[in-house]
Amino acid sequence: MKARIKIGANIFHDHGYFKFPNLMGGGKAKHKTVFDVEEKAGYYDCRADGYGATPSNGIAGKYGSGSIFVDNLSDLVVLNKGVSE
Repeated sequence: MKARIKIGANIFHDHGYFKFPNLMGGGKAKHKTVFDVEEKAGYYDCRADGYGATPSNGIAGKYGSGSIFVDNLSDLVVLNKGVSE
């Protein structure tokens, strides 16, 4: 599915817990980022360019940072429930 993460959602990113859009290392995610979201066993794996998806910003070999994990579907704004494109 495609979704955005709600501001203030509890997230796990690069070995730490944060409130979205705060990330590991003091950075902030772009709050309007649309993520490809995959439901896993007990959490949601949110990936977008630069967040668990490579290449970052379209530059081959540039990783960005890891996926953002969300525990609750209620912390996502679901844009479509279809297969990730």
